[in-house]
Formats: sequence, structure tokens, C-alpha cells
Amino acid sequence: MKITYYQWVQYAISKLKSNGIEESDSEPIMILAYLSGLSKGKVLQKSYHRIPTRLRKKASRIISKRIKSRKPLAYILGIWDFYGLEFDINKCVMIPRPETELLVNLVLSKLGNDPLIGLDIGTGAGNIAISLLNNRPKWRIIGTDESISILKLAKCNAEKHDVLDRFFPICCNLMDCISKVDFIVSNPPYIPSNEIKNLSQEVQCEPLVALDGGKNGIETIKRIYDQFIDSKAKFLAFEFGYGQANQIRSMTHNEAKILNDYKNIPRIAVIKH
Repeated sequence: MKITYYQWVQYAISKLKSNGIEESDSEPIMILAYLSGLSKGKVLQKSYHRIPTRLRKKASRIISKRIKSRKPLAYILGIWDFYGLEFDINKCVMIPRPETELLVNLVLSKLGNDPLIGLDIGTGAGNIAISLLNNRPKWRIIGTDESISILKLAKCNAEKHDVLDRFFPICCNLMDCISKVDFIVSNPPYIPSNEIKNLSQEVQCEPLVALDGGKNGIETIKRIYDQFIDSKAKFLAFEFGYGQANQIRSMTHNEAKILNDYKNIPRIAVIKH
């Protein structure tokens, strides 16, 4: 029986959704790209070509694993796309999300091309810092995290994208051991502690330390803001959670400029000294 790429993708989407995985339209394409070594664009170009039986069976096994385990696809594949780059991912780090690409866009648009030293607090897989460095060859960025194993992953990703000579992973809490930088960027934990249990099964697979923002969701953000105020950095940009815009405005004495995400939800704050 001849089955096209398009037919298999529609089957896979339907199977995922029927098993309660709603935001799944892009996952089958990602699986095919991962297995075939092609870009997602190249896979889409093959939509009405016959999908090889071996590829179809391998892809279907991943779909079955996704449904059975409810693990995020990024953890199953071990890679994830962010800002046009492919990053190695494991269960110790938060999975990069499209909303955070807006944070990268913002920093690039606001800070220009001059040589700068930046700080990425809670660097995780290094996706924010590396994406910035990939677009600004004169920049250097320090990535802090409290886990040596996470910093090793970020270092591997920096090497993968040829920016290791300008990326400096440091094990410390927030910016406790950093004396002077020009700008600070962060995607900190911002989910209130009592809301963690209400998150989807997939999100609850992600590391708690990357999700839990304390009682009101902005405890870590407040610590970052306080350290920024005490630092010589001139620019701070960070992501925050749904419904937290007024808290951010109050915390920053209305100094923060708030920007919306793709769904028109307030998501990013920018503060300049």
C-alpha cells in the first residue's frame, strides 16, 4: 500500500490527539526530520512522495513511545530546534520554547553589534546565549547554572555551533560570582509552586528547578532584578509567566517595559539602567 509523507503525518497527528496530546501538529514532521537527517522544510517538500516503509515504521515507534511515556518529544529525540539551530537536550534541562525566541530577538534588536559582555542566568542547554553569539560575533557571554552536568551540556552545544571561544559556562547561583557585565538575559523559573501539580504531564517531566518560581512565581525574578540593580549592567531582559505583568511593574517601580508573546500575552520585561 502506498502511503505518502502527508498521509503518515496526518495519521500521526490524529493518533497523538486521540491520546490527549493536543499541541502535536508539528511533532510528526520533527520526527521525520530527525530520522531522515533532512530539514523540516525538506520533509514538507516530500509531502506527496511515498514514505519509505522503514522510515515509517521507525517514526511510528517513536509516536507510540511518545504516547505511552508522555515524555516530551525533545527528551525522546535528545535534540530540539531553537532560533534556527539544533540543540542537544536531556531531561536535566528545560526544553526551549518559541516564546523564548522572542527574548533573543529583543536582545539582538536592542543592543546592536558593538562588542559586549553578556550574562545568561540559568543557561540550561545554552540556547539563549548560543543563539545570541551566533548572531553577534563580537559578543562574549557568560552562562551560569548551579549544575556542572548542565553546564557540560551547554558547553557541548556551544562547541557544536562554533561559539565555544566566546561562551563561558560558570557554576554559580544566578550572578553571585559575576562582577561586571554589560547586559543580563534570563528565562528564569516563574510558575507559582502550588500550580506545578496542574501542569501537563509533559511539562511536569521537566526539571522542577527550571519551573518553580516560588509562592508567587516571581521569587527568582526578584532576586535577579535585585542583583541587576546592584550591578553595573545597563540592560536586563527576562521572561515571566501568565498574569505576572502587574507584579513585574510593581517590583520594578514601573521601570520595566513589557512586551507580548505570539498569543498577545505579556511575556517579556526589559529594564535599562
